[in-house]
Amino acid sequence: MSGNVPLWFPDGVPEGIRRIDDPDVVHRRVQKGVKDLVDRKWSRMAPVADKIARGQRSWWKRLFIGSPEVDPKWLTHALYRPRDWPPGLTQEEKDKLAVLRRLRDMGNYRTKPLKPADLDNAPTRDQILDALKMMVLDFGPTLSRIWSSYNDMLYRVGSEIEPLCEQAYDEPCYKGEGAGLVAGDVDLALRINAFRGVISPEGNKLLMDFLRLYRRA
Repeated sequence: MSGNVPLWFPDGVPEGIRRIDDPDVVHRRVQKGVKDLVDRKWSRMAPVADKIARGQRSWWKRLFIGSPEVDPKWLTHALYRPRDWPPGLTQEEKDKLAVLRRLRDMGNYRTKPLKPADLDNAPTRDQILDALKMMVLDFGPTLSRIWSSYNDMLYRVGSEIEPLCEQAYDEPCYKGEGAGLVAGDVDLALRINAFRGVISPEGNKLLMDFLRLYRRA
């Protein structure tokens, strides 16, 4: 078994996986781009995710759309217990809430446990459902920023690796081909856990949940 690769290959590790597990010049550029994206740019958005998780809305949303009828303690409690979510959320909404949760974790925010008094004033399932849907709505602009920055990383790093293809693969890359190579490297590295030690554990989980949503688009 090779490095971080949790697989056994009786005929040896395939070249495509070996160059990820033992990074070549191309994948090292991918690692740098992903680390900069996830642990620097995305982590800076964690405070916004925390506000959303606590139901803090801008004044105009409170005026025209309203606010969650749920105590902030219950909001964060509900966000972290997807198994208890009431029916009524689409799979896409669930995936977006997962990304919101992971983004908040990038800021190491704590979720306070509920006290007996909180349990005596538990919100209804309909109130929880409405609050979760508000979270999805409020997360939209931030998720768009995440989405855009991921695409920007693909094309920026892609343009960097295109001149390296001849050195790495003994054949040139066409202009514009690099972004697809970066995306393929990211997918494979996640599948074989090769970003362990490259990006933070919280960032690794965030990237995995984001790509689950990204692939569905």
